[in-house]
Amino acid sequence: MNLKIASLNVRGIGNNTERREVFNWLRSKNFSICMLQEAHCTENTRDIWTSEWGYKTLFSCCSSNKAGVGILFKNNFNLKILKAFVDPNVWPTSAGTDDPSLSFWSLGITRIGKHKPER
Repeated sequence: MNLKIASLNVRGIGNNTERREVFNWLRSKNFSICMLQEAHCTENTRDIWTSEWGYKTLFSCCSSNKAGVGILFKNNFNLKILKAFVDPNVWPTSAGTDDPSLSFWSLGITRIGKHKPER
């Protein structure tokens, strides 16, 4: 299996044009897995962004103007997500797969208690 993995601080992708540019750039590089930090996603934007990406995603949302991480998967490898984990105090996103040697984490850590996710 040949995986290309990227990690990118996107410094907020709430703007439609900027998000499309980031997604198009990531697709053009043919990354299998993209881990995003500072996505600035919310519960309301998660499904829209997943639809725009076009493949599987996991987001740990916080607010439209701070924090938030995500993992974007492309369909150029076999992936079955068995378990996803989100901790509201630390904003990680993780995925366990059907291959026990693969698991993915994207972390956005701040001091516990300093910032609380918006619910």
